[in-house]
Amino acid sequence: GGTPDLIAQDHEKRPVLIDWKSGTGSRIFASQLLQIRAYGELVLECDHIEIERYEIVRFDRETGDFTHVVKKATSMETCWAAFFLCLRIYELRKEVKKLV
Repeated sequence: GGTPDLIAQDHEKRPVLIDWKSGTGSRIFASQLLQIRAYGELVLECDHIEIERYEIVRFDRETGDFTHVVKKATSMETCWAAFFLCLRIYELRKEVKKLV
């Protein structure tokens, strides 16, 4: 499960998925790219909207500074493959625990 933060449109009315993050520092983590790409699949499956661009905006809680990362959908296919494999590992670990 999950809930995308914002589905918007750019100036050419193309779908954009935006995810807000907060914390200390300005670093964007790889896991956040996997998460937002998985949200894209969720939006496609549930709302029939194919996301064309992904954006992560991370706000620093201490300084108020922010980091903004923009990725085109075509560059995010590796993230979807990685998310899918992580999900499969999670499922397999549950099966293995049943053996113990």
